[in-house]
Amino acid sequence: ASMALNQPLPLRAKAAARLGDAAKAHQSLRIMARLSEANSNDPFLIGLLVAATSSGVMTDALWEVCDAQVGSAADFAVLESLLASTDFKLATLRALRSEMAAGLNTMRYVKAKRDASVFLVVNELGEQPSGAGAATLARMLPAGFWDGSSAHLIEREFDTLIKPMRDQGWMAAIDSVAKRDAETEKERKQIYLYPFSIVASLMVPAVSSVIQRAAYTQCLVDQATIACALECHRLERGGYPDSLDGLKLANGKALPLDALSGKPMGYRKTDNGKYALWCVCLLYTSPSPRDRG
Repeated sequence: ASMALNQPLPLRAKAAARLGDAAKAHQSLRIMARLSEANSNDPFLIGLLVAATSSGVMTDALWEVCDAQVGSAADFAVLESLLASTDFKLATLRALRSEMAAGLNTMRYVKAKRDASVFLVVNELGEQPSGAGAATLARMLPAGFWDGSSAHLIEREFDTLIKPMRDQGWMAAIDSVAKRDAETEKERKQIYLYPFSIVASLMVPAVSSVIQRAAYTQCLVDQATIACALECHRLERGGYPDSLDGLKLANGKALPLDALSGKPMGYRKTDNGKYALWCVCLLYTSPSPRDRG
């Protein structure tokens, strides 16, 4: 349902901004922000991707509202608060833990079942057997195979995804995933040396692009948060600041840092009295400078 609203709501916000209808423009943005927050609380990767899409269209519409300069300082402060509470790092960690738990539950099931259903898990390895022969073959797999595969899955998910992101942030997680992908490819070519990787590699989701997408979306959201703070400054003081030094959120907290570099975002006031705002580029994932010129 939320995906179905990703088209009409931003269109409504943009149209209202162009017509100078601040109430409808900000109402649409608030609805989109809350939908994105709700989707980010989904404990699986699909919810994370839906939240990223929702946040992307929401921030795009917000920039048009900022360009049109419609709304009061109170309006932008509400949006700023909604955006500042958006945490895609936390949402990504939640989704990764849930995916790991789902993989472990699947392994426990096939270990206990010990029938032909095991080949539903490993059917990528070749043609799926069926009948009495398949059940016999399934029972021949030792229980230790599933225990070892479960341990391999936990080690791979935790050490190369969850721990780097939790302890060091986006860049560490992205680098770690790239190394993990290379190791997975090596294991697939030498299955006889890494038997426990057979099933684990099939259950580990392809998350490289997902993590980059989440990092990119966090950058978009953080830029939009700062844009709201800048609009509040303009409305209260008659113009944009010369720098971000001293600028704070409406609740008194510091502005969000660049999610990728951990440093303040780039900012400069332009000759026409507006501004450019940007963060570190990471391949195709980081937003280009937002030039309010």
